[in-house]
Amino acid sequence: MRGDHPPRRRGHLPDRTGPRGAAGRRAVPDACNTPRAERAQAAGLALTCPPERLTAGRLRAMVRRVLDDPSFAHAASRVSTEMLGTPTPAGIVPVLERLVNAHRPRPRSGT
Repeated sequence: MRGDHPPRRRGHLPDRTGPRGAAGRRAVPDACNTPRAERAQAAGLALTCPPERLTAGRLRAMVRRVLDDPSFAHAASRVSTEMLGTPTPAGIVPVLERLVNAHRPRPRSGT
């Protein structure tokens, strides 16, 4: 093993915290035009490029822009805050149970 770094699996990126680490992990997967990538671009989180137009130079420029332009970090922070403000699945279960019970058909008396 080289130095103190664990071996990397193919496709695995080391966990880096902070907006620069998150931006770097997201730049490549969102480089293609997919609904998720388009939503990420609309939210200011990513850049997209049609796969047939993606070159090493274009990818390098896109990654550089995501890393250097503070608007991407601000957008990531905003979305992270929004996500942290949503209830967890365990937190939403009581709400769903109340809704189901409130709208469950009541048995008719005398049947």
